[in-house]
Amino acid sequence: MRPRYGPLAERNKGNMADTTTTIHTDVAIVGAGPAGIFTALGLLGKGDTRSITIVEKGLPVEKRSCPKAKVGHCIHCQPCRITTGFSGAGAFSDGKLSLSREVGGDLPELIGHGADPHVEGLGHADEVAEIRRRAISAGLKLVDCPIRHLGTEKAQELYARIEKHLLDAGVNILFETECEEVVIEDGVCRGLVVRNRDGETRVEAGETIVATGRRGASWFDSMCEEHGIGHVAGPVDVGVRVEVRNEVMERIPIRIRTRCAPSARTPAAL
Repeated sequence: MRPRYGPLAERNKGNMADTTTTIHTDVAIVGAGPAGIFTALGLLGKGDTRSITIVEKGLPVEKRSCPKAKVGHCIHCQPCRITTGFSGAGAFSDGKLSLSREVGGDLPELIGHGADPHVEGLGHADEVAEIRRRAISAGLKLVDCPIRHLGTEKAQELYARIEKHLLDAGVNILFETECEEVVIEDGVCRGLVVRNRDGETRVEAGETIVATGRRGASWFDSMCEEHGIGHVAGPVDVGVRVEVRNEVMERIPIRIRTRCAPSARTPAAL
């Protein structure tokens, strides 16, 4: 059965058999954001010796910088250097990592590579219980969430160490390379069609993992629809910073994180 290529690949491929370079890998990962990075780290951590190739349309973390800092306005980089590249949109965050499965998944087990082990917000059980009671009365849900704060500069140093660790371990990272299509043959994903400045490449893979994150959600949705793959959108955590008077904050002596219920009132009501 002839492999199925979607409209993006069909539009660009021409005579694919004659013009497309082919590479082989055991595991192909689309996206070098948190999901893709920790997929590769997880495989290496378990002693997996298979070859791994990561496809990332952005730049290595050490080359990521926004031109707006120099020219004073957005020049519409394609792709955006803020939201794409190794470590994803978090590269320019201040590195606050929420260590709760309600907002941070498995982060407590995943952090390493020289990250500061200090955790904010532990203990204070009685104070937390009182704040939770007041939150309930105000229509809020309190998520008791310990936090690790890396800092912007430290976070980028951490991502650079992780990138180097992957490369030193033999992971092949194709930067400035965009995935155009997943290749489905006989009902099985056989790999990817990717493109960079040198042209088109078919990545033949034993296993393919799509980890495009929120930036690639629309593309991922279209691929699933095209190939009849069942999928469902996951939740998105949105942080909201609310400024209140110091007299209010003095009553909350420890760092907390709250998630508002649909009927929630302002935290100042606490």
